[in-house]
Amino acid sequence: DVKKKLREEQKLPAHLLFPSTASIATAKFKEKVLGELKKNAEGELWQALKEYVEATINVLGRYDESGSYFYPSAAIPKLEKLAKEVSKANPNKERILNDFLRLDGDWLYPESFNLEVFTREYGDPHGDLEKALEALEKFLKAAEKVNIPKPQHYFGLLAMDADHIGKWLSGENAPKLEEIFHPNLKEAIKEEWLGKLLGLPRPLGSTHHRSLSASLKNFALEIVRSIVEEKYCGRLIYAGGDDVLAILPIDDLLGAMNDLRNIFTGRAKEVDLGDGRTISFDGLAKITGPEERWLLLPAGMTTSAGAVIAHETHPFYHVVEESRAALKEAKGGYGRDAWAIYVLKRSGEPIRTGGKWEYGNLKVLEKLEKVVELFGKGLSPRFLYEMDRISPGMRGLGTEAMEKELARLLSRREGLSPKDHEELQELEIPKWFAWIKGDSKSEWDMVLDWLRLAYFIARGARR
Repeated sequence: DVKKKLREEQKLPAHLLFPSTASIATAKFKEKVLGELKKNAEGELWQALKEYVEATINVLGRYDESGSYFYPSAAIPKLEKLAKEVSKANPNKERILNDFLRLDGDWLYPESFNLEVFTREYGDPHGDLEKALEALEKFLKAAEKVNIPKPQHYFGLLAMDADHIGKWLSGENAPKLEEIFHPNLKEAIKEEWLGKLLGLPRPLGSTHHRSLSASLKNFALEIVRSIVEEKYCGRLIYAGGDDVLAILPIDDLLGAMNDLRNIFTGRAKEVDLGDGRTISFDGLAKITGPEERWLLLPAGMTTSAGAVIAHETHPFYHVVEESRAALKEAKGGYGRDAWAIYVLKRSGEPIRTGGKWEYGNLKVLEKLEKVVELFGKGLSPRFLYEMDRISPGMRGLGTEAMEKELARLLSRREGLSPKDHEELQELEIPKWFAWIKGDSKSEWDMVLDWLRLAYFIARGARR
C-alpha cells in the first residue's frame, strides 16, 4: 500500500532523493537561518524554529519509531554540511535541524497551511494545522528580526553547452602548432617556409580526441557538482562533459553561471569550489586544497548558457523547454559565448534578456551580482521606472546622451547609505552603453533589462 511504499522510499540514501522546486526556491532562506544559528544557537530564532518544526511535523505525522515522517524532501548538500557544523557545537539540536532540512520548502509558505489545500493534497492533518501556521508566522518574524528576508517563491534552471563542439571534435578548431611547441623550438626556427608551418592547425589524431574527452570528463566530474552543490545551494540534474543542467535558488544563479563559464573557458584567475578546494589558471588549471595537482580542462573553448527563473508552482516541463529556448537564443541571438535568462513571472511583464559574457573589460554577470547586492541593501527601483518611462525617447540616441541621462537618474542615492552609493558609482553603469554598442538591440533597452533582472532577483520575487 502507499504507506508501505513511503516507508521503503525513506530508507533510500538522501542523495537518491531529489528536492522539490519549492525546496530549491527556499534554500537560501534555510542557509541564512543556519548561518545565524551558527553564530547564536540559543536565541529567539532557535526557539521559533524548534516550535515551527515540531508543530509542522505533528501535522504531517510520523510513521515509524525512527522518527521519520511523511513527505520529506531531500536536503540540499550545502545545507547538510552547514547543519552538521551547527550540530557539532550543539549536539542536542541535531534532530530538529535534520527535520528542518527535510521539511519541503512548501512548508515555509503560509498558504500551504490552508485546510482545504492541505486536505486535497495530503488528506486529513494529523495535528493542529492552525497552530502550525501560527508557529510558521512566528518563525518568519524571528528571522526578519535578524535581517533574513522572507523565503523566495522562484527558482532557477540553468542549461549550459559548449560552443562549436563539432568543430573541436573534427579538428577545425584545433590549436595551432605554435601554441603547443616549446618556445625555444619556435625561436630556433629560422627558415621562413618552416615558420609558416607554425600557423597551421595541429593535425587531428587520437591524442587530440583523448585529451579533449579527458578535459570534458574532468569538468563534469571534478568541477560542476562542486560548484552547484558545494559552493551554491543547488542540485545538479545532469553533467555530460560540455552539457550541464542544474537547478538553483535564483540568488545563486548568476554566481554559478559565471563560475562555471570562467572555469570551463580558463578565464578565471581563481575560483573557490566550495568543497575545500580552489582552482586557479596560469596556462594550466591547478587544484589546491587537501592535495595539490594539475587538471586538464577545456580552456580555450567557449560556452553559452540559457537559464529560466520560474515560480515554484510553474510546470517543470515548460521550464525545461524554456531553458533550451534561452540557450538557443544565447547561441543564435547573441552569437555564442553568451548567456540568456528568461523570467517567467506569474503576473506582469516578462523579462527576456542576455548578452555576451564580456564586452571588453565589462564582465556583465559580475557587475549584475553587485547590482543585486545593492538592491538588497535598499537601492530604490524608482530609476528603473523612470528609465522605462523615457525609453521611447532614448532609443537611437548616441551613447553620450544615454550616459548623461542614466548618470542623472543614479545620482539621487535613493535608499542607499553614502558608502553603498559610492559602491554604486564605482560600477559605472552609465558607461555600459559604450561597451555594448552595436549589439543586437538598443543599448538603452539592453541595460534596462539587465537591471530589471537584478531587481527581480534581489527584491521583486518574494511574494
